[in-house]
Amino acid sequence: MTNGLCSNSFLLRLAFVLSCFVSGPAAAITVDSFDGQQSVTAEPFQETFSAIAAPSAIGGSRAVKVIGATGVAGLQIRALTVAGVLSHSQEATVTGSSRITWDGEATPALNPAGLGGIDFYQDGATAMRIEIQSFDFAGGKPLSLTLTVYDSTDPAGNKSSSATITLTGQIVAYTNVVIPFSSFTANGVGGGVDFHNVGAISLFVDGKNPEVDLVLDWVGTNGKCIRLPDANKKVIDLCGVCGGDNSSCSDCVGVPNGTNVKGSPCENGQFGVCRGGTWSQTCQCKRNVEPSGELCDGLDNDCDQATDEAFPLLGQGCGFGSGVCAINGVYTCAANGGMVCDADAKSATYEACENSKGCDGVPGSGLVLDICNLCGGNGTSCLDCNGLPFGTSVLDQCNVCNGANDTCLGCNEKDQTPLLTALDGGAKRQEAIIKTTLSDLRRLKKDGATKRWIEATLKEAHRLQIRNWNLSWTLPRIATVCTNTTLCTAESNTWILEEYRSNADKLRQLSYESVRRLIKARGKRTARETKYQSRTDSVFSENMKLADTVPVFQSECGGKDS
Repeated sequence: MTNGLCSNSFLLRLAFVLSCFVSGPAAAITVDSFDGQQSVTAEPFQETFSAIAAPSAIGGSRAVKVIGATGVAGLQIRALTVAGVLSHSQEATVTGSSRITWDGEATPALNPAGLGGIDFYQDGATAMRIEIQSFDFAGGKPLSLTLTVYDSTDPAGNKSSSATITLTGQIVAYTNVVIPFSSFTANGVGGGVDFHNVGAISLFVDGKNPEVDLVLDWVGTNGKCIRLPDANKKVIDLCGVCGGDNSSCSDCVGVPNGTNVKGSPCENGQFGVCRGGTWSQTCQCKRNVEPSGELCDGLDNDCDQATDEAFPLLGQGCGFGSGVCAINGVYTCAANGGMVCDADAKSATYEACENSKGCDGVPGSGLVLDICNLCGGNGTSCLDCNGLPFGTSVLDQCNVCNGANDTCLGCNEKDQTPLLTALDGGAKRQEAIIKTTLSDLRRLKKDGATKRWIEATLKEAHRLQIRNWNLSWTLPRIATVCTNTTLCTAESNTWILEEYRSNADKLRQLSYESVRRLIKARGKRTARETKYQSRTDSVFSENMKLADTVPVFQSECGGKDS
């Protein structure tokens, strides 16, 4: 680029090719152009989340989380969208991060499959692109941006890829950062994302250095279509036209890129030899063969829906000779279009008579071995349930051939992974409130008794959080409920939910006691104590509501996998 940033401003992370240049108009699938006002602010040791409906964002929503890590109370870290840009800013001494998520859902938990599978290659894209409006390079310290793309085939989020860039110089003009798809590095046990099937995107701004000011103008790909995907997840129609209606490449029957093009074969709805045709230049199906007189050839030559009707004896019996070795035949079509008795070509010799014996040894009986090797059989005695001779297919417990023993169970399955993640996260949030409250108390009260009580409380809060984490994932990830009470039994989840609720209430009581001691140490209640208590009640209430949505019973079916 003209200001030298391409050579000096970006350290390459994860060994990908990074190209940068002064931006022109955006030309690609849009992830977000940052229209709509949204402000998310956090002080040190705080986390703040906001999600809004965002028509300018892919999936129709934008979720922003801001985490304050360190700094002086009262100073802030903020993520703000206004006037078509996203600003990330940190005040003096404040460090932290912000994460912007696009998954089509305005909820705190990331849904890796929320966008439903969008093909980022569809308009010729080969890379992701971030348009940076400005970066102040405060204090001469760098800022890292990590872009993560999730595959929609893995709702658990274990299939994703990431790329990280580091800004190491001031940016004062619009600058494009182009990150090739091939440069993203796979995360997790599920492997890397397939950019043909994108389910969610997140952008992480790592503000580990204070006083950062960053302004982003646009995020998307480097393809040719300047738009958000439509309801069908498309920005380009089947004819390759951006926002097109598939009409520019439709064939003679209106199918985009179809095979029924001018000059190709077609069927015109007529009969016999007149049926086959060719598409004309005006997309009319013109027949290839004109009707003619009827011949004995198995064809409808005169196109009247009747075949070989001029030969009434066709297929009837004929022959010569007598007795058990009589030569018999039927009238068939000859090569010249006439009719002939096929017995004329047979020999009346002894060998011919012997050759006419059936499998029962009787000449002329006509009996043959069927597919089950049974003389004169009808071919059904050795069929399995799929109709295959000597096959191995059998009926399952639901009377289904080669079935999976589950079609009569009446089972409904639901993926509870997002719910279990939320339960797990709720326990962590309860512990976090206690840690923050006790941090304030530690600064005010430094006597030995208070220190010992704080350490004991932190240890107990962590134990309860770990136990509720384990309980959350003791619940089945896939909730299965079946109506068949003969083959299935109901397993209760009550004990798990009751213990989770009990532990959540103990965490709430620890938080109440921490706030009470903080008020006593300060000598008065301030807005800070009121906020901690309000958060305690809010998170506890959310955890109880989440626990109430877990099914009480889980079906176990003995024959389902047998």
